[in-house]
Amino acid sequence: MAPNTAKFGLATARDLFGKLEHDRDLLLRQRPENTEEQRLEEYEAFNFFVTAWHLHHDWLGNNAIEKPNHSLRKIADAHSHLKEVRHAIRGIANGSKHFSPREKLKVSVGPREISSYYSYFFGPQYAIDTKSFHFLMYELVVIVMEYFDWIFDDESPSSVPVALLEKLEKAKELRIARENHRNNSF
Repeated sequence: MAPNTAKFGLATARDLFGKLEHDRDLLLRQRPENTEEQRLEEYEAFNFFVTAWHLHHDWLGNNAIEKPNHSLRKIADAHSHLKEVRHAIRGIANGSKHFSPREKLKVSVGPREISSYYSYFFGPQYAIDTKSFHFLMYELVVIVMEYFDWIFDDESPSSVPVALLEKLEKAKELRIARENHRNNSF
């Protein structure tokens, strides 16, 4: 098969991981609260989640050049919480790219809210819900980056970092608390 030459200098999985880090830095930067900045944040979120999904699905999954040595084993053996995070990345990427996604999405993006450290510091954030988790957008971005940091670290053990699992447990507890509050409010 002929190599793909329709690229702008991104030739390896590590190159695309560098782009994902750049997308994260743009998205998480301190910004004034105004309509123009909110629109830029939406563009940057789109770039981040589309890049994250394609890095996982296309670049790591298809024998990419300069792929981390243990990436496929880590991906296959990842904790079920991380599999749900990957479904969220996929759903956000496809939900953002396609006017009407062909598949039923396993994630929902709700209105901006202030309910955590990130939202107090950075301003209102989109609420993201999956079957088991409730995140604000920046919290999910940090989790996604920690996931890819682990995938790309050939020196790290194959087990998921404890700190990452702890963040997911907090997001799970928040989802349960929100459901209980909603059920008890009516």
